[in-house]
Amino acid sequence: VKRGGEEEEEKRRRRDSRRASNFHQLQPWHRRWEAGQTGFHLKHVHPALSAHLPELLEDGISAPHFPKTILVPLCGKSVDMPWLASMGHKVVGVDCCSAAVEELAAENELTVTRRRVGDFEQVLLQLPGSRAAFTFLVGDFFLLHPRVAGHFEGSFDRGGLVAMAREEREGYAEATAELMERGGRVLLVAVEHDGFADGKLGPPYSITEEEVRRLYGRRFEVELLERREVEEETRWRERGCTYFR
Repeated sequence: VKRGGEEEEEKRRRRDSRRASNFHQLQPWHRRWEAGQTGFHLKHVHPALSAHLPELLEDGISAPHFPKTILVPLCGKSVDMPWLASMGHKVVGVDCCSAAVEELAAENELTVTRRRVGDFEQVLLQLPGSRAAFTFLVGDFFLLHPRVAGHFEGSFDRGGLVAMAREEREGYAEATAELMERGGRVLLVAVEHDGFADGKLGPPYSITEEEVRRLYGRRFEVELLERREVEEETRWRERGCTYFR
């Protein structure tokens, strides 16, 4: 058992190591945004979020409609964030690409206020004609600490875990768990497929239910809410998948 100071020092060293190693891993995402290669973006609220919002918000203590703190990791320019904020929830999105927040603000006519907080640019985005607002942190998710973001009662992960190569997933799941309140819930959207015609495995990477349970089972009670074939998404078959679910 390490003393508090030693444990904090070890975490600091781990963050410094991640800062150095993740720099090159993030560059492909910056190039995608610069080139406008954001086919993963949905122009509407994700159907899994709208369908399973009650399960995400239920904490066994407060009413489901009571405002919650909600994390959206690797959020891109997701419209899920202003949708949740419009209900009164305290929403924090995190993404490494500044282009994501610029496009999100422009496309949704959001008022922008910025300041620097540690490793992150903190952007406050206010909805038009409303007091509702949410926060966008521009930076490396792996470097996010509760001292900066606090702890969250809920998290909607639609594009985070599936963007992680196999060797990154353990650290990503750990980083997510460290940001959650005790009893907090993660609504996770994962996909399964048999690889793409160009030989690439992702992103989005195929992640089985068994792997989800392995990654999160020590810190969360894992429950499968829904499984379905994505038959209407012909673009996955065009990339060479024989199945995508």
